[in-house]
Amino acid sequence: MRLLANPLVFYIPTHTRIALLRSCLSHYADAKASSPRKALAAALGLGVITIERWDLLKNHIGDENLEKLLELALRVVPERAREILLKDLEKHRELLEAYLKGP
Repeated sequence: MRLLANPLVFYIPTHTRIALLRSCLSHYADAKASSPRKALAAALGLGVITIERWDLLKNHIGDENLEKLLELALRVVPERAREILLKDLEKHRELLEAYLKGP
């Protein structure tokens, strides 16, 4: 296991990982790729089965692969990726504020 260059990946929850995945898949579908999953798998250096299992919520996107996915999303769908990440950050802020207020 390699040391991750981007510690942000440790704080990205499953639903945000899936939103980034689906945004990348949409990018490849819009680009008229014959198989968006295959195109995404090639871009990430992974197998199509891996992408399929993520998309079907059968496997969790691990931190190492999320780092690759995040880098790709920021390259191919930068505005959408930024929107997804900022929405996630806002949700964390709201939850933390509610928690700190107490019952």
